[in-house]
Amino acid sequence: MQSQIVQLTDVFEKSMTTSRDAASLKLSLVLQKLQNVDDGLSMTNKTKLVRLFQKDNTSAQVYLDLVMDDLR
Repeated sequence: MQSQIVQLTDVFEKSMTTSRDAASLKLSLVLQKLQNVDDGLSMTNKTKLVRLFQKDNTSAQVYLDLVMDDLR
């Protein structure tokens, strides 16, 4: 019984870590893209995007997925 509880706890911890790691990776990628793409945004606008991406992973993913510069 104790072994099963330990295994279940281990699986739960790994699943939580994986999503956190994925979110960190996504944020890292979007920040790199934001800095490297010449999109004509002011530093103020880029700072606002950074704050948005930190709060909302979905927005970060949308920014990463857009390939047309005019849509960003």
